[in-house]
Amino acid sequence: MAMYNAWCDRVPMVVLGGNHFDATERRSGVEWSHSAQDAARVVRDFTKWDDAPLSLQHFSESMARAYKIATTPPMGPVVVIIDGHLQEAEMGSQAPTIPGVAPTVPPRNGSIRRSAAAAVSSSTAIDSPPPGWGVARR
Repeated sequence: MAMYNAWCDRVPMVVLGGNHFDATERRSGVEWSHSAQDAARVVRDFTKWDDAPLSLQHFSESMARAYKIATTPPMGPVVVIIDGHLQEAEMGSQAPTIPGVAPTVPPRNGSIRRSAAAAVSSSTAIDSPPPGWGVARR
């Protein structure tokens, strides 16, 4: 319910979930009971984004992207599902690089107003896709 409330109130939230993706590597008992094919499905309708990284580098990039997406207006919750075996594996020499995250800066100096005025006054505004766009070709 907290994630739904965050969605309704436009509050940024990064939620981490656990799962065991590969059924052939699940240990008997709890890992079978607490795993799913698509663990983020139950909350996908009220989250901005979800991901299920498969490596440490992918996890690092997913967390940076999750933060960026959650804190970009309109703000809201995001979900990152982490594989249990990835959590338990030794890192060894595979230390991931952590990407930098710059905050989203809203437009300034009336740039949205100028863009809207230019679109309205344009004599060749494009309001629909070109003919044949998105049509399956045989």
